[in-house]
Amino acid sequence: MKRTLIALSCLLSTTMVQANVVTFEDSTVGAGDALSAGYSGFNWGDTYLADESFGVGYLTGSASGSKAAYGSQVWGSNIQWANTDTFNFVGAYWTISRSTASIRFEGFNDGVRLFQNSNQAINSSSPTWIELNWSGIDQLKIYQTGVNPWVMDDFTYNIASSGAVPEPATLALLTLGLTGMGVARRRKSHTA
Repeated sequence: MKRTLIALSCLLSTTMVQANVVTFEDSTVGAGDALSAGYSGFNWGDTYLADESFGVGYLTGSASGSKAAYGSQVWGSNIQWANTDTFNFVGAYWTISRSTASIRFEGFNDGVRLFQNSNQAINSSSPTWIELNWSGIDQLKIYQTGVNPWVMDDFTYNIASSGAVPEPATLALLTLGLTGMGVARRRKSHTA
């Protein structure tokens, strides 16, 4: 019975946390234009839409599809959560438009820096997956070395809401499992 309960709790916890991936393919702005405020739940300060026509680093930076985001603010581009909850930043694919550079990140909640990492090398020949798994932030700040724009795709995050609602299938499985455990317990108590 303990195994059943552990299995059910694992199932419930994995289905309640669902990764969201922003691929930029459904962005309605034109290539070279700033991403719209509120697009996919974020305000994309100093972040623009690129497509394959922009050249080498942009082409390789499109990890899925033909579009990606780019930013060129050496002093730090800000991606802010546009909702009241916080988000968990999982990671993204990164390239630089030309040559090589380093990129680093800081994660904030309500103006307080919670996370920072050291510089990570990126290049224009292939996308680099940078996974941070930062929880409970409302702002991601991106810094780069050099003047060439960074390129990002498959921005992956989870909503860090304490009021996560399980999917109907999950609730059905949980109910079925709890019912089964109740029946097993009743049988055991009647036979004892």
